[in-house]
Amino acid sequence: MFPHFRPDAAILPRIVQFVGFMAIFHWSLHVLALLAKQNVPNGGQFLALETLFLCVQFGLFAVVLFVIYRGLGSA
Repeated sequence: MFPHFRPDAAILPRIVQFVGFMAIFHWSLHVLALLAKQNVPNGGQFLALETLFLCVQFGLFAVVLFVIYRGLGSA
């Protein structure tokens, strides 16, 4: 899916926008859905911890994408 995401832009902005979009999408499906469906005793702490976890996860994903696609430029 990433190679089709804004193919006219430079590689780093593409990665940042793609990973940001995917992180927000997964955060809304995972964290917000669980908080809405379940009775979480420490909702704020759960929200903060899961948000931090997803930021680390998708930050590493961005680094991996950059390593894979760094030589392609805007192509």
